[in-house]
Formats: sequence, structure tokens, C-alpha cells
Amino acid sequence: MTAIKRTSWILAFNLHRYASPNVDVLRDSGVPEASITFLLAIQPATFVTTCDKFKELIEEVKRMGFDSLRLKFVKAIFVLKSMSKSTWDRKGEVYKSWGWYIGKRLSKLL
Repeated sequence: MTAIKRTSWILAFNLHRYASPNVDVLRDSGVPEASITFLLAIQPATFVTTCDKFKELIEEVKRMGFDSLRLKFVKAIFVLKSMSKSTWDRKGEVYKSWGWYIGKRLSKLL
């Protein structure tokens, strides 16, 4: 109910089309049910994307060194999903110019 109150527009989407395959991708990646439930309850909009794009997000989070068994993994998925690729790349370049690796920095923030 909380998820619907926060993002009532999500009712206009075919959740079976988006959420179900993306939940399966998370399960196949070893993400615990508790983390999947957390993401669905807190940020259901994260699942409103094609399965291919969702897989790309998961691969990026893995490349950044996040452990799929930790809650930080799904939080990182949400962070990446919340901004465009160009914005994320620009932020990454700024962090690199400061000598920071964006994956480790994001891990500390989550």
C-alpha cells in the first residue's frame, strides 16, 4: 500500500510485463527475497523498465563491486536507475578527477 501511495502513477503500467521479468532477473543474480521485497516496497518505479535495460543496470552494479547478497546491491540499482546514463557518466568523471572510484564512493553513501 505504501508503494502505491508514493507512486500512484505506477498503477497505469502493466506491472506483470515489467516487474515479473525483472524480479526473475534479480533472483537469477542471487539477490535475496528480502532485498527484492524492499526494492518493490520502497521504489517500485525501479522495475518500470525493459528487462534488457534492467539486466544492464544489474551488470553495471556488479562491475562496481556490489555484492548481490547485500541490501546495498538493490539500493545501487535504484541510484543508477534514478538518473540518465549521461548524468551518471558525468558524475563518474568528476569523481575520477578527484581520484575516487565511483563504485566505492557509492558504496559508502548507501
